[in-house]
Amino acid sequence: MRYPQAGGRAIFVAIRWPRNCAVSVAVIRVVRHPGPRSNHPAGAVLAMGNFDGLHRGHAALIGRVCELARQTDRPTGVLTFEPHPRSVFSPATEPFRLTPFRVKERELARLGIDLLFVQHFDLAFSKKSAEEFIAEVIVGAIGASRVV
Repeated sequence: MRYPQAGGRAIFVAIRWPRNCAVSVAVIRVVRHPGPRSNHPAGAVLAMGNFDGLHRGHAALIGRVCELARQTDRPTGVLTFEPHPRSVFSPATEPFRLTPFRVKERELARLGIDLLFVQHFDLAFSKKSAEEFIAEVIVGAIGASRVV
């Protein structure tokens, strides 16, 4: 790979991979505060939760999301909440997290998630009824086609 002149001389970068080395890159789009102006693909098959630790149960749930998305030619999505709801309800104690956000983001991408929706969580949001949450967030802001 050749890069432009730097200080009067060309810079060359060579990347050599070991033989029989497969390289894959997983990409995820993070949508913070989903809403009508967040400009993301609509119709995602969605899973919701905190996804801290990403254990086998999470992997099974995400596997089902990926399966349904493939069958219907839809993007995959996960809805999570920040800050952690426990920190809103018990502000004196910061909740223990197994997985930092960036690691969670990378692992969700590796598992096949296309879109990571990060909904701001505060006391006002916590007071929404189930009907309001579905109408305003799941259908209105995210435009999910299915929820697993």
